[in-house]
Amino acid sequence: MKHKRRSKLSPAVLTVCGVLVYLSLTWTYLTSHYQTVYWISAFLFGVVSEPVMTTSCGLGDGQVDPGRTNKSKLILLSYMRSGSTYTGSLLALSPDVFYYFEPLLYTHDDDLEAIDVPIMSRLSFLHPFFPYPPKVLDFLHRLLQCQPTTHDLKYLLGAEYSESLTNYRDCTQKLRSIEDISSCLPLLANRCQSKAVTTTKTVRLKMEESEKSMRCDPGVKVIHLVRDPRPVFLSREAMHYYFDASTFCQRVARDARESLRLQKIYPDRMRTLRYEDLATAPVRTTKAIYEFAGIPWMPKLESRLRSETDSQKPYKIASRWRRKITHKQMKSVQDVCGEMMTIFGYNHFYSNDHLRDMQQPSWTKSYSEQFRKFHVES
Repeated sequence: MKHKRRSKLSPAVLTVCGVLVYLSLTWTYLTSHYQTVYWISAFLFGVVSEPVMTTSCGLGDGQVDPGRTNKSKLILLSYMRSGSTYTGSLLALSPDVFYYFEPLLYTHDDDLEAIDVPIMSRLSFLHPFFPYPPKVLDFLHRLLQCQPTTHDLKYLLGAEYSESLTNYRDCTQKLRSIEDISSCLPLLANRCQSKAVTTTKTVRLKMEESEKSMRCDPGVKVIHLVRDPRPVFLSREAMHYYFDASTFCQRVARDARESLRLQKIYPDRMRTLRYEDLATAPVRTTKAIYEFAGIPWMPKLESRLRSETDSQKPYKIASRWRRKITHKQMKSVQDVCGEMMTIFGYNHFYSNDHLRDMQQPSWTKSYSEQFRKFHVES
C-alpha cells in the first residue's frame, strides 16, 4: 500500500524563518533600549562613537552662548499630514532663512507612542554603525544655533529635502565613508551662520519638550500648527500611515494646553496657527509669520509665494476632504475628538447632507481668545 508523501519544509527554510522571527522580536525590543543597541553594536562591529558631552542646554565646551547672539530661530511644531511641509516651504522661500526639514527623522513620528514616553525612548532609527544617537533636544538646539557636531551630522537625515543644505548634501554624496563627514561640516555651519533666521519644521516634538529650547535660547520662537483631525485622518489613510483618532486628538489637545501655559511665560515668542487660516489667506498670513519670526519681507517674495500657493492650492485642500470622507468615517473621528475640535473651533457635522453642504463652514472664523494668534486683516 502506497503512502502519500507528506511535504516538509526543509531545515534551511525553517532555520531562516526562525532567524527572521528572532531578529524581528529582538529589533522591536532594542529600538526601545538605545543604550543596549549601543553596546551590542560596539561589540559586534567594533565601532564606538563617543557620546556628545553637553551642558544642560546642549552646548559643548568652547561653544557660543546663545544668549549672546542676535540670531533668530523658529520651530514650527506640528503633526504628520497637518500642513507643516507646505508651511515650511513658505518659510524656506526667503533668502534670509536657513531651513531644516524634519531634523528629527531618526525618532518615531506616529501617535501610538504613549503621551509620557520620554523622547529618548522614541528612537526608531538606530543604524548599527552609529550606535550612540545624540540627545534629541540638545541635537535640535545645536542645529538651530548653527553649531552641529560631526556626530550630529550622521543623524541629519532630512538634508535632501532642504535647499539650504544643497552644498552640504553635495559634499556628503562624494564621501568614501560616512566617517569622513567632518569635511562637510563647515559648508553647513557657515551657510547657516550667514542667514538671519534659522527655521525648522518638525512633527516629532511635543509642546512640553519645546520649552527647553525656549528656556535655553531667548532667540527661539515656536509656532504651533494644527489642522482639523478629519482631513488629517483622510490624508494619512491615503498615504497608508497609522492613525488613531483618539490618541492623535489627545496629543494635540495636550499640546494646546501646554502652549497656553508657555504663551503666558513667553507671550512674544509663541503663536498658534490653524492650517485652514493659512490656506485661505496665504499671503497675508505668511507676512504675519515672517514678521513674528523676524524674517525680512521683500516684494519679490510675494510673487514666489503666490506661485507656491497656486501650485499646491491649499485653499482647495482645506475643504475638499468633505467630498471624499464618508459619514461613518467622519463620525468616528468626531466622536473621540470633541475636545480638540472645540479648542480650535472646528465645527461638527451631524448628517451627510450637512457634511456635503459647502455653504456650511467646517471651522469658525475665531476660536479661543486665550491663544496668541496671527491676526490677519480681512
